[in-house]
Amino acid sequence: MSAETAYAFRHVVLRDAAYQMQLPTARTELHGLAYHALDECTPPAERATVADEVFEHAVLAGEQNGETAFEYLKLAASWAAEHYHVARAIELLGALLDHPLATVADRLHAAHLRSSQLLHAGRPKEAEADLRGALELAERHEPDSRGRLLAALGGVLMESGRHAQADDWFVRAIDSLRAAGDDRYLGICLTNRAILFRHIGQPADVFSLLEEALEINRRTGNRRFEGIALSAMAGSRRTHGAHDEAEALYRKALEIFQSNGDRREEAQTWGNLANVFINSERGDEAEVAYFRALRGLRELGALRGEAIVLGNLGNLLWTRGLIGRCIAAQRRCVEILTQIEDRLLLPAFRSMLAGHLIRLGELDAANAELQQGLSECDSRESMAALDYLLPCMFSLHIAQAGEVWGVHDHTPDPAGVQRAREVLQRMRQSADGRHTESTAVLRGEMQIYVRKLQLVDSGKSDGLFNGSDLKRGPLPRRALLARLQALAPERLEKMKATAPALYQSYFAEVEQDPEPDWRDNTLPG
Repeated sequence: MSAETAYAFRHVVLRDAAYQMQLPTARTELHGLAYHALDECTPPAERATVADEVFEHAVLAGEQNGETAFEYLKLAASWAAEHYHVARAIELLGALLDHPLATVADRLHAAHLRSSQLLHAGRPKEAEADLRGALELAERHEPDSRGRLLAALGGVLMESGRHAQADDWFVRAIDSLRAAGDDRYLGICLTNRAILFRHIGQPADVFSLLEEALEINRRTGNRRFEGIALSAMAGSRRTHGAHDEAEALYRKALEIFQSNGDRREEAQTWGNLANVFINSERGDEAEVAYFRALRGLRELGALRGEAIVLGNLGNLLWTRGLIGRCIAAQRRCVEILTQIEDRLLLPAFRSMLAGHLIRLGELDAANAELQQGLSECDSRESMAALDYLLPCMFSLHIAQAGEVWGVHDHTPDPAGVQRAREVLQRMRQSADGRHTESTAVLRGEMQIYVRKLQLVDSGKSDGLFNGSDLKRGPLPRRALLARLQALAPERLEKMKATAPALYQSYFAEVEQDPEPDWRDNTLPG
């Protein structure tokens, strides 16, 4: 230990000892002196940065219910929320809600702001409870603020997977906001409703809705939601294959978030740009962007954003043969989304994880994920979720019906063919009359599933590996081959003897390539 370190250590210890040796009344007086000294010495322009410390002294001095302390509490709560100190913001906003000097307007604002912090922290039930309480208060005392609260509640319900309810609240919010002339929050609500439509495939012109929202956001000077609307437009363009246009829109949004210092939205936009880079076959750029997003979101405690990036990054890791890290990333993604009860995104990411488990031959684990995903679906509100879950369930049944080339023994189950046929029928029914982006993809690929069923039904399933086509990318195939060689060589020998066409099709061309680091199962980042 250096002399400087020793001095610093002793100084802190001595100071703490001197503090603890004071009588409680003396400590209270000391905090009162510190509270008033900081209040008198801090210029008004700098009070927000020290407000938390000043308010804490006021609490310890027993003066937290005074008018001056109340003003510091409001400053501290706003500063914590703006600077992504989520846990502290929740605590301070809770104190603001309960403060005896808080007006109705103060309480409504605090409940609204606290609900967004609770949502970021993965506590949607508490966010909903705050907003419902605030709505009751607004109904009695401040009806013009109802629209904002209705819109916020719609957002909570959207992320909780209650899609039909969310849209009902958004519609009520839009009517209320128009009646109150609250254009700023109208733009926010229209943006969020368009995002909901994108996810659940409501038959509406999403891009036109976003253009209306963008115009309002710009007119009201709401730069943050201008960027969010641009990002949503970019997402719509990306799913339609317009990658250059999507990238340009994302970069415009990124400029806004960076100029605003909005670190959460900036990080999420890097994750979205990574998806564009993958579609444009720029894998190295995508990996850099994903890790940039992941670092930012973890620093901010933005669980939902972290989950999205991990899930998408897992897909990239799979294409590079890093199959252990892929599974680790996607398991963590699903854990987070389950923890925060995000039913909007869970079906897609559960299906991604299950699809990779099927390719590994881990059919029981894949089936558990898919059954859980189906149990989370409400038939009325989650039709779009079936666009992800049903194709994966089809692949699972195809794999169950044939030979599974994994590290565990497997007895083919002929009944899997009939189960696959039933799922195919459900896929057709699910797609009828709907026009989501995922449904359009599903409808376009329906013949692929029909051909898979025909192959297995006729006993000519050599074209499939664990119910899947592995033609895309040599690295995952090399990783799967290396895994079989290392963990179940007898299964590999059986494949060469009983399914030589399958082996030749998928593995003969890569058997001399270097092995990817398929054993590494550490969580990315």
